[in-house]
Amino acid sequence: MDTRTDYRITVRGCLDRSWSERLGGISMQVQTEADEAQVTVLTGTFRDQAALAGVLDTLYSLGFPLISVEPLGIHPEEDLQEDGYFDQSHGPSQGGESEAD
Repeated sequence: MDTRTDYRITVRGCLDRSWSERLGGISMQVQTEADEAQVTVLTGTFRDQAALAGVLDTLYSLGFPLISVEPLGIHPEEDLQEDGYFDQSHGPSQGGESEAD
């Protein structure tokens, strides 16, 4: 059973926005905390735990300390449309899937 899940991942440091596409189109926002430290917040929908682990592994390899990983919502299998694509109205797309033309 495929269940896509939305996650918010927060890492310490400023991850260049060019990594968004390399990480499957994940949304990225750099913020400054009260102590003036920069953090990058990544938000996206992951096809499965392997896709999430792949992004976390990439962030680790790049040397970004992980602050948090928060699940935001689940998209059960019934979100599959007849064409086999997930209903994109529930959140951002991630995990290497492309929209049907």
